[in-house]
Amino acid sequence: ELYTGCEKQVSVVRISTPRGTPREDAVTVGVDRGLREGSKIVRRGDGNFIPHQCEAGDRILIVREEKHGRFTRKGDDLLVKAEIPLVDALRGGAKIVIEHLGNRRISTHAPKGSVTPPGSVFKIEGEGMPIKGSPFDRGDLYVEIVVAFPESLSPQALEDIRLALPKPEPVEDPDDAEECNLVHADLSQLGSSNGGLREEEDEDE
Repeated sequence: ELYTGCEKQVSVVRISTPRGTPREDAVTVGVDRGLREGSKIVRRGDGNFIPHQCEAGDRILIVREEKHGRFTRKGDDLLVKAEIPLVDALRGGAKIVIEHLGNRRISTHAPKGSVTPPGSVFKIEGEGMPIKGSPFDRGDLYVEIVVAFPESLSPQALEDIRLALPKPEPVEDPDDAEECNLVHADLSQLGSSNGGLREEEDEDE
């Protein structure tokens, strides 16, 4: 809504008479595109009645920006993640289609002729948030590449990939290195080990 601009129904309580009786009203507020978290919307004469002045003050509304499911905003710039297949990442030039805000779709492609590593970041100029007060200007859209790896490959496919890729440098295995096992993990569980909980319980005692 901050990308396109909108109108919002807001419930407000105001003192609109000299007697000072509070009343709840539903008002329609126009939200200009490009506003940011903390921006102020001022409605002249829509505030509380000012005693002895026979007029109402102003109502000031503060914009609160909700997080988006796919886009991250920083200033007038946006960041979005785009997923591409592993084979396109290896050969370069992957086609990228982005479902943009405001029911728009835009397309681009990664640089051709070179590998696109996971985490690569590119920029599309002028496809970020509208800039308030400048109807034709926008920030930039940053695109972070996520590479989709296959869950499994056949032995023949693995052998073909091994032959196609440069030979890796050998990894030394020091004699004094302790062998450990890797298991799948979820970063949301980071810090939840029982040892940490026991330490907190000991401190409480």
